[in-house]
Amino acid sequence: MNKERFYEALLESLPDMVWGFDKDYVLQVANSAFFDMRSTLYNSNLEIGDSLFKDVSEETITKWKPYYERAVKGERIIIDDTRIINNMPLKVRLSLNPVRDAEGNPCGCVGITYNINREAELENEIKTLEENFKQIQEFNGKNLQNKLASFFTLAGQLESNLFSQDDKSAMLFMINQELAIISQQLAELNKLLEEK
Repeated sequence: MNKERFYEALLESLPDMVWGFDKDYVLQVANSAFFDMRSTLYNSNLEIGDSLFKDVSEETITKWKPYYERAVKGERIIIDDTRIINNMPLKVRLSLNPVRDAEGNPCGCVGITYNINREAELENEIKTLEENFKQIQEFNGKNLQNKLASFFTLAGQLESNLFSQDDKSAMLFMINQELAIISQQLAELNKLLEEK
């Protein structure tokens, strides 16, 4: 069987952009996702055997060539970037991995670019949840916890036989005041959570 056909099928089965180039930045291998991205980003009709820098601006070359140079010298590089595709920002992660010859010397690079939009969204959601949790902890630590402790202490003392009926009436009044404060603080906490 022809191993090259399996490798081609493997490359084409990936939704990620995969490409490889030699030390002279000549494209050696790429999948359809890579060609589609190049066409969308740079209006490029890049083909196998072309320079990676075909149809791109000097600004793009200046941005990417230093990374490619490091990769073809043997360094593995991971970069997060934002691309504008169809007028929408797309967060991607680019991984440049050196290719080595039989003696172990770097002779090229394989690049993989994949979508990390959902990962970025999850990171933002986690940050928001952490901020909310911190605010709730601060709110609870300063206000609600002390009032709840006072309420339960007074409620527990009502059951004691150590206090007169007048003392218990005064305690009931204090419990009502504590309940009103707790209710107010819970309303404030609820409002804080709704704002988020």
